[in-house]
Amino acid sequence: MSSKAQLPPSSSFAASRLNRTTFLVVEDDRFGEFPYIYAKLHPRLPVLILCDTGCNAPRDASVHISKLRTFLEEAPVADNDGSPLNPRDEHGHPERQYTVIVTHCHYDHIGALDQFPTIPRSASLALERTARHAASGSQPLSACTIVASGHCESFVTHHLDEHSLCKFHGLTPPRYRVSRWAKDGEALTHDGQKLDVTVLHTPGHTPDELAWYDHHERCVYVGDSFYELGARGSAIIFPKEGDWVDYMASLAKLLRFVKHENEYMLADSLNDYNQDYGVCRRVKLGCGHSTSQADGEELLEAVFTFFERVLMGKVPVKQSIMYRDEVYDTWMDDGDRARFAVRAPRRLAEEARKQLGDRALVDSIV
Repeated sequence: MSSKAQLPPSSSFAASRLNRTTFLVVEDDRFGEFPYIYAKLHPRLPVLILCDTGCNAPRDASVHISKLRTFLEEAPVADNDGSPLNPRDEHGHPERQYTVIVTHCHYDHIGALDQFPTIPRSASLALERTARHAASGSQPLSACTIVASGHCESFVTHHLDEHSLCKFHGLTPPRYRVSRWAKDGEALTHDGQKLDVTVLHTPGHTPDELAWYDHHERCVYVGDSFYELGARGSAIIFPKEGDWVDYMASLAKLLRFVKHENEYMLADSLNDYNQDYGVCRRVKLGCGHSTSQADGEELLEAVFTFFERVLMGKVPVKQSIMYRDEVYDTWMDDGDRARFAVRAPRRLAEEARKQLGDRALVDSIV
């Protein structure tokens, strides 16, 4: 027996603890997106809530683990006491059922959805287990639940190759079926029990964009609606299907929501019955790239102000390119002031300026 410690299998994913119940999983993909995937181990129910699934396209094809589901069920995670996030039992079943919340249908968020089938693979699995002389007491895998925004179902169900941007990256979109088209403000459940998660429709970046709020951890996950530049200089990228009028309204909606939650928790923290008397847990934000633990209210105010300044012509255009038969501009502040950048069709800004008109109309959104 070797005296050397066994190294963990190489993987295109890395996981770290974000809060008491949630882990941040980052994919090292060949497109350089480095999408942020969030995995919440529900504290009461045998459920793993997964926020998006990444690209399913490893930068290094030689790694041992390149599939997200395999990583979740097999890869040891140091911040989880060296155990996988969703280890399998003796029958090969993951301990927790999956509820996958899709923030929007872009390729770097839906790439691995076909690893989480919503229809149990009972027949094929039974045949496979019979062939391998599997234990007679084993049961077929449970179906996964996939949740998407009910705001614009047709954006997902029609022309997904184009709407997902797979068409422009040489990819075939995954085949998947949405289990639940969530309504705005819907509280998600699992087998009739509350998950303590609320879905919010936030169209603008895409028509199907959503955010969701984890009441346990007081964190809002916003997908690609916004994020900071970060170490990789990640611009907020809008497709041609975006809408900046809807987007500004969604930012304002999120800001109102977060302010309300912060005010509620501040009042609650001052009640004598509260064991954490005087401690106010402010809402955090988790984004689809770059940003994972920001103060929600501060970041929302900052990004709203940034887009407000873009619409008023106060943020310089750094680059203009042709993409999908349109001119795309990149706006970013000069020097050390830059916290955000946005790349979008020039048309989106022009249409928003026409519809919003002036500062008074922008203010009216809030």
